[in-house]
Amino acid sequence: YDTYGFPLDLTQDALREKGRAVDVAGFEAAMAEQKARARAAWAGSGETRDAAVWFELAEAHPATEFLGYETEVAEGVVLALVVDGAPVAEIAPGGEGWAVLNQSPFYAEQGGQVGDSGTYLKPEGAGQITDTQKMAGGLFAHRVRPEKAALKPGDALELRVDHARRAAIRANHS
Repeated sequence: YDTYGFPLDLTQDALREKGRAVDVAGFEAAMAEQKARARAAWAGSGETRDAAVWFELAEAHPATEFLGYETEVAEGVVLALVVDGAPVAEIAPGGEGWAVLNQSPFYAEQGGQVGDSGTYLKPEGAGQITDTQKMAGGLFAHRVRPEKAALKPGDALELRVDHARRAAIRANHS
């Protein structure tokens, strides 16, 4: 789960079909230990005051499912928003902050690779995604800039990776 974000409920379903069960108490204990180790080892990117919010969000939400190997356009739901290291109820047009999504085609910066950028669309308006970072617990944080409508948790978005930028970045790193 920690490495790939494979959901516990799907593991339980797969094993149930084979007449086996998951040690849920053991899973939860192992996850608590891993979260404690991750907190202790977290170095962050120099923004240590912001690190606490990502651990809190990682405890509240599952890892972001990465869809970018299959597609550059996908739907996602906003799980949480962060501005200046604190959760917020919305990001207004013209504002900027981070959006955590349940799934995303955007590659998150890690291991020296640059994070993807692009756009999001929702019925009330569009916005820019200027960066994507991998945070604690496998959460992908998307740097968002709403243009015409506020962004709020629960919003369903159509996500579009900037294909030309992704191709140019990958070409420069190969």
